[in-house]
Amino acid sequence: MESLRNDFPFRHTKAFSLDELRLTHSHELALISDAKEHYTYYLESDWARKAKPFEDNLTFMELNGDGQPDVLFQGWSGGEPECVNIHLSTHEGLDTALSFYQYLKDLHVKDGHVQSMIILDPGCCAEYVLQELTYTFDAQFKPTLALQRAWVYPLPDSIPVFGEPISFRVENEWYKLRVTPMINDTGTYIYEHQEVGNTAAIFKKGATGKAWAKDTTDPEREWWFVEMDPISDTLEFDAFWYYDSTGQLRRMGWMSSRYLTRTD
Repeated sequence: MESLRNDFPFRHTKAFSLDELRLTHSHELALISDAKEHYTYYLESDWARKAKPFEDNLTFMELNGDGQPDVLFQGWSGGEPECVNIHLSTHEGLDTALSFYQYLKDLHVKDGHVQSMIILDPGCCAEYVLQELTYTFDAQFKPTLALQRAWVYPLPDSIPVFGEPISFRVENEWYKLRVTPMINDTGTYIYEHQEVGNTAAIFKKGATGKAWAKDTTDPEREWWFVEMDPISDTLEFDAFWYYDSTGQLRRMGWMSSRYLTRTD
């Protein structure tokens, strides 16, 4: 998965399109009819159909290597978030969807079988954490969460990413990961954490990660935009705790490079 880790979150190296995977199949009308059975909420919503015809949410492609066209749905979930749903063709029609929230960033298909997919989840319902989740699929089409990264404020497009990330170790106790490249310990940057400043998490000495970019506008210190390795123990403070159900979340934000030692 190292090649996936070296793809910076939310930055596309090329425009992503499903066109090269799309199938034009003689059974397309039947597949659309089968798909409608799974999306009665969409068909019964006047505003949804006016905003986007149901058929425009569907892409027909082979996804599990059985030679049959399957269906990828990208659109309204029926609630607040959007969704990406995969339906496989069976003898009885389309199966129940394998669902992901919210947007598809990338999909890797080899010989008609999904290898991996990347989902962007910018949050909904007043959430403040943005996530990028990479799933891999085995031969039985079972997805596994292989990479989970999250941040509060994404890296501005105006700041270039390093050609290669810099590996480092934290050399100071209780070192703060911040949402912006500055020291502020009193303001409110995250609505659920009032007057704690721009702190997103506090790491212990010895924590490791890698830096993706730097900001040198602060005359007193250089700031690195970092991706911290997953942790196995409780942090002193952690605005990301709710999203780390698997223990593999990679928290991202800004750290002063003053007490970071390169290890590469």
